[in-house]
Amino acid sequence: MTSRAVTELLAARRYLNSVLLQLSIDAEHITAFRLLELLDYFAEHPTEYIQLTMNVEKLPDYDVLDVVLLCHAALAQDSPEFPTHYLNQILNIMFGYLTSDQRQEVEVYLAEKKYLPPLKLHLPNS
Repeated sequence: MTSRAVTELLAARRYLNSVLLQLSIDAEHITAFRLLELLDYFAEHPTEYIQLTMNVEKLPDYDVLDVVLLCHAALAQDSPEFPTHYLNQILNIMFGYLTSDQRQEVEVYLAEKKYLPPLKLHLPNS
């Protein structure tokens, strides 16, 4: 019973986090009541939610700045963490802005290892 409760709580957290990221809501400055009102509104007007979440025309300035700062931290010789630490933070920030189609494209990209260079076969001299 405990593991089911934990699973449900983690799922709720993941869904809420996804909505907060998609709508660029500052989680520290919204009440639970206002969030529930917002969710109810978008449940009644799903096309507005889709328009808001799928048409990201401009990234918030604070996320753009964070990404640039993390890139510099990853490249700095005296950074306290390995570059992969900063790359994971960048990935976490930017992944929230992807549409579901883009997320599927990422899955295909990784599954098919499209990041690898094309294979070049060298035939021995005859």
